[in-house]
Amino acid sequence: MKFKIWPLILFLLLVLPRLYRFGQIPESLYWDEVAIGLDARSIVQTGKDLSEKHWLQPLFYSYGDFKAPVYTWLTTVLGAFFGITEKIIRLSSLLVSFGLAFVLYQLTSLLFPERKKLPLFVAINLLIMPWSFHFSRIGMESYLSLFWLVLMVYLQVLGFKKQRPFLMIPAALAGSLSIYSYIGARVITIILYLATFLIFGFVLKKAKKQLINFGAGFLILVASMGILIKSPYYLASQDYRLSNDNLLTKTEHITQSVSAQEFHNRSFLSRLFHHRYLYWLHFYFQNYFAHFTPNFLLFEGDTNLRHHSGFGGEILLVQGILLIIGIFIITRVNRTATLILIWFLASPLVSSLVNNEVPHASRAIYMIVPLSLLLGLGMENIYQKLKKMRWGNLLFFGSVGFLAVNFAVFLHDYFIHYPARSKIAWLVPYKKAAEYFRANPPEKKVFITDKWYQPGLYFAFYGDVKTSNLQGSFENFLKKSNGFVFSLPETCPPDAWCLAPPNWQINETKVVSQIPGIEELMIKEKGQEI
Repeated sequence: MKFKIWPLILFLLLVLPRLYRFGQIPESLYWDEVAIGLDARSIVQTGKDLSEKHWLQPLFYSYGDFKAPVYTWLTTVLGAFFGITEKIIRLSSLLVSFGLAFVLYQLTSLLFPERKKLPLFVAINLLIMPWSFHFSRIGMESYLSLFWLVLMVYLQVLGFKKQRPFLMIPAALAGSLSIYSYIGARVITIILYLATFLIFGFVLKKAKKQLINFGAGFLILVASMGILIKSPYYLASQDYRLSNDNLLTKTEHITQSVSAQEFHNRSFLSRLFHHRYLYWLHFYFQNYFAHFTPNFLLFEGDTNLRHHSGFGGEILLVQGILLIIGIFIITRVNRTATLILIWFLASPLVSSLVNNEVPHASRAIYMIVPLSLLLGLGMENIYQKLKKMRWGNLLFFGSVGFLAVNFAVFLHDYFIHYPARSKIAWLVPYKKAAEYFRANPPEKKVFITDKWYQPGLYFAFYGDVKTSNLQGSFENFLKKSNGFVFSLPETCPPDAWCLAPPNWQINETKVVSQIPGIEELMIKEKGQEI
């Protein structure tokens, strides 16, 4: 089999699985996707978001979780042509997956010019990696930020390799887009911008011009973050993020430190070895190293079924072998190894500060790139070893067959079993309920359980509520509107319906009807079953 057929295989891996039932699996949008769609629809229709603010702003209020703007902007542009639908909301991620594979291919060519087959191997491993595959099908802002980050590093390395220092400027602009796609990208963007310059930057002959362009690019990044900080929503957004269980506000390390010191009568050594900062570091590194465990990478992945399918790890099991080989190979590469190592180690720095859902596939999504490079190096090493043998190409493609089978098994689970397994994670009952009541307007006031959080978002989007009824009053709508109350009372009123789980007030209510396609919610009213 000739190596030239690989581009066709790459095309099939890139396009077909990602297009199959795109916009249908996962079966529903999650809260943030719905909020992006509602803001985008509002901008298409009025030029303003649901808070009645101009579309050109560094932070969107959204439903109170404060979103970076770039994903919403892209959805708005696509929606202006095709309408705001589930597929359009997720289309940016699909397109980004294509762009990410292309830019990473080009970056690999620059980093390893002597390894002609490596870029293709890296791209293939990116495309079949469950982590990347899943995020290409959902509207996560972090995945969009990953693309801009890779583009930033590519432009930097291209500028250094081709002696075009002016490329530091567009590189910095790409870095700014990464930050404005996902606020959590701020730290790694700065780290990689500086690291790439320090590792590759001093190969140019014209050091003065190089430093000037680097400085200008760095100022662009600083200015971008300055604009973000000046947003009227910035402080509120930070308070919102710090309201989660995180190490910056958590005091457990202080409690444990004081308890240990008192046990040892607060001696000098006890205060030294049981210092609160040491306990804080213990909690931090416990979170940090969880991202590098075989359990996360190979066996279980992120336990949140919105971030992972729940089948296997974040990479394929067979890819684990390639990862081990790739780690061994990278130790023999000088400057490029340093960049990959920094990228790998810096990726979960921010996500490790948050205690809930650790390890977190979305916050640590930047690990995808160094993992792809290491996996590609492992595959390329096997190829080089086998091609020296008799029937080497045949043996290599036979070994690749193990990867193909592993990927096929993953796809089977993803398309056949994952939808049922993740129904609650993707809030499918809220979607079905909103669609049902849109087609069958209720005869009475309806109280809806908020067991899975923010049902109002789904009734606004899937109920196709007019933007004029949402703008300026969106927060009120999320509580009650148009005969719907998005929380359950203590008891179901006699003149109302209550959309609730089957086991809610069994003895005080009777089932009026069931919404087709879901078993988790039933329409009830006051009374007893006969």
